[in-house]
Amino acid sequence: MLIEKISRTLSETWTPVGMSKPMLNRLDLGQPGKWEQMLKGVTDVADLLDPTGIISYASELDDNLALYRVSCPIGVLLVIFEARPEVVVNIAALAIKSGNAAILKGGKESNRTTAELAKAISEGLRRSSLPATYIQTVQTRAEVSALLALDQFIDLVIPRGSNELVRNIQN
Repeated sequence: MLIEKISRTLSETWTPVGMSKPMLNRLDLGQPGKWEQMLKGVTDVADLLDPTGIISYASELDDNLALYRVSCPIGVLLVIFEARPEVVVNIAALAIKSGNAAILKGGKESNRTTAELAKAISEGLRRSSLPATYIQTVQTRAEVSALLALDQFIDLVIPRGSNELVRNIQN
């Protein structure tokens, strides 16, 4: 593939100032098989059974009083992760499948790729019954801080990455 050839040439000959080779490799969606693997993950999630509405526990507590545990969407997820662009697609697929909206924040090194992938996802959502804004991205730590203060709108915050990232979000 042309994308893989260009990507391989760039990664063999050029590394942005201050960026390590492993970081560049993480950011490079054109590496052999990486794009296809990301797309396969989406189809694998799409092929899963609908996780909502499943009764996993039922008990009669009293006459005419039953208790059921039924799976349902959580609501709006805020997911903060490090510079791995394919995570945008992974999380979006899982959020959509489980009936959750998501706001995503990737590492600053992948801001443009994250935004472009989110734009492609929004285009796909426009062709569905879901709103195009079901999956959104933010780019800055200030935006994340503002969202963390909106408990009434954000139902679950998921930091995915290093211990430092998790501690930062917890604080």
